[in-house]
Amino acid sequence: MGSGKTSLGRAAAASLGTSFLDLDDEIEKRTGESIRELFAKGETHFRVREREILTRVLDATSRPAIIALGGGTWIQPEVQARVPASSVIFVDVPFELLASRVRNSARPLAADEQRFRELYQTRLPLYRTAGTTLKITQGETPAESAKRLVHLIQQLKLE
Repeated sequence: MGSGKTSLGRAAAASLGTSFLDLDDEIEKRTGESIRELFAKGETHFRVREREILTRVLDATSRPAIIALGGGTWIQPEVQARVPASSVIFVDVPFELLASRVRNSARPLAADEQRFRELYQTRLPLYRTAGTTLKITQGETPAESAKRLVHLIQQLKLE
């Protein structure tokens, strides 16, 4: 959450001439509810919907695509069983930068910075099981990060 997955994914997809999909946007489109509204029904409810929609998206995708997963998507065992780690790129951003990006946002799991830090620390080892990591540094421009992401994808032959 706040790593720039959507912006980077969209820029990389445009550069590579492939399609891009943000899973959170797709969830909102298919359910007719906002992420906040779905979370209000409970995180478990949201995660079930998230997995269902990701499964539908993957089943309907016949060509390589860049899909920005939500912050809690990859940590689910059902998702890890379905999506090969070798095709996942973890966008690794220092916590302080993440916190500054989501501060005062409408993100349900980032409302309390201390709880957000604990969530980040809990999820980090699972994020690191992704096949590749794109490490973002303070001061790097989004264009520089996107260019490095494109290079990683080309190296992995994921496009």
